Amino acid sequence: MDTERYSRDDIEEWLVKKVAELTQTPEEEIDAEEPFADYGMSSMDAVNLSGELEEWLGIRLSPTLVFDYPTIDQMAQYLSEEKQ
Repeated sequence: MDTERYSRDDIEEWLVKKVAELTQTPEEEIDAEEPFADYGMSSMDAVNLSGELEEWLGIRLSPTLVFDYPTIDQMAQYLSEEKQ
């Protein structure tokens, strides 16, 4: 996995922006420790998020990533550790 050019903070920031966009929630109301489901994200939103994240990072990700790592915090931690 080649996420070396993206830090955990970069990934978390990107995820906050994307979740805010997908759910039409102000970014400042997105809590990195709240489950994606709490923001009303549908299964399609989750798959779209995974696909866009895959494109942004330039790596292959599982479409179930959002379900495997159900918060922004958990997902950013996982993705930042995978680069090592």
